[in-house]
Amino acid sequence: MKLKIREILEARPVLEKITNFSLPVKTSYNIMRNMRKIEQEIKPFEQSRLQLVRKYGKPDETGKITVTEDNMQKFYEDMASLLEEDVDIDIRTIKIDQLGEVKLTPNEIQFIDFLLEKEPE
Repeated sequence: MKLKIREILEARPVLEKITNFSLPVKTSYNIMRNMRKIEQEIKPFEQSRLQLVRKYGKPDETGKITVTEDNMQKFYEDMASLLEEDVDIDIRTIKIDQLGEVKLTPNEIQFIDFLLEKEPE
């Protein structure tokens, strides 16, 4: 499944929330499998993000590198481009009724919509 890096970053906290609920074994397995796949894609993103911070930043008095005001616009542009990169992830879909008593907001559902199996209308 092709997803934007932004989409997997948005989905991660929702999936983490779902893992706190007791679910059927197969559903739990598929959620954890999806989490592992997502984490595999987030690692290279984090490395690229840190490279951008080093590229556009300077160390402060404590040695922590922060993006300078002068480079903030360039940093945001490069980050926006990075977040829109496509990644191909082998995601297993989940039927919404398999989530049982999990309570999610409409925004949270939107963030994991790509892994919810659609019911016929």
